[in-house]
Amino acid sequence: MRTKNIFRHTFILLIFLLSLSLILTGFTTSTTQTPAPESLEVYYIDVGQGDSIFIISPTGKTILIDGGEKDSGVTDFLESKKIKTIDVVIATHPHSDHIGGLVDVIKNYDVKSVYMPKATHTTKIFENLILAIKEKGLKINPVYEGVTLPFEDINAVFVAPEKDIINDNLNEYSAVLKLTYKDTSFLFTGDAESGSEQRMLFSKQNIKADVLKAGHHGSKYSTSTTFLDEVNPKYVIISCGAGNKYGYPHDETIKKLTDRKIKTYRTDEDGTIHAISDGKTIKFETIKSDKKTDVTVNSTKTTTTVGNNTKSEDKKEEVVYITKSGKKYHRAGCRYLKSSQIKISKEEAIKKGYTPCSICNP
Repeated sequence: MRTKNIFRHTFILLIFLLSLSLILTGFTTSTTQTPAPESLEVYYIDVGQGDSIFIISPTGKTILIDGGEKDSGVTDFLESKKIKTIDVVIATHPHSDHIGGLVDVIKNYDVKSVYMPKATHTTKIFENLILAIKEKGLKINPVYEGVTLPFEDINAVFVAPEKDIINDNLNEYSAVLKLTYKDTSFLFTGDAESGSEQRMLFSKQNIKADVLKAGHHGSKYSTSTTFLDEVNPKYVIISCGAGNKYGYPHDETIKKLTDRKIKTYRTDEDGTIHAISDGKTIKFETIKSDKKTDVTVNSTKTTTTVGNNTKSEDKKEEVVYITKSGKKYHRAGCRYLKSSQIKISKEEAIKKGYTPCSICNP
């Protein structure tokens, strides 16, 4: 009898503990979303002052749009996700804050295809990217409106630039990709400015999207009122660096978003932004990195601080251009260099009192 009582009490205790465990488990929450099968994932990576977006389709296909500056963290992110293969790499346009990190990506990952607009630049980083692509035996697929990516589980189509665009402003060449998964949609705009936005509107393409990546880091020269109203997003993502020298995002852009009560995420405040779509709804989480990467660039040296470790590498003198009468310095190809362009080191231009052009952002 004593043995039976002990067994009964033990059995009751086990049932109680099991029930308690189930109750506690039911009320446990996690700050990290676990994507359901057949979910689309979009990571707006915190790369400081730059752009980089990583996309995982429901069937596991991958897209990398831009890579931020060199050593700004895109390869660290890919390693953290154990990524070995990237199906599509898109370089939206040739500025270093978008393509700088792509050189190492092309060299060190199994990249299946590369898409770029027909825009060239005279910088060393652009030359290095083209060389890395050639050395890998990859061809560059041209980007213009109507070009689609070969995916079956999502619809991914470029809505800009125009096929035969000729423009002095490299930002206007930006590859703009619209991605649709069932009832949800995303628009990725690179550094497209108001001129490109107006051409998209005139083309009568469907550019409506639930999530808009604001053009040019939230610059006042992008996200024009008519464009924003046509896209009509529920969410806007701004990719920019904390305390950046350009003042991005500009107050004018923030006011437009605030007036329309659009939920806005910023990489400078929220870190990496992770969007998960099940085809009907989109959920967001923000991921602040354990390590902060601050990149300081001057004319002779790049110093990258990661945690307590500092790396330095010598860099060629940075070259900019000035005009005979203006007081701004410019990147090669800037629209304001039509009448004249005088080559000068950036350091010397600053010493002489020249300030950076707000259009080409040298």
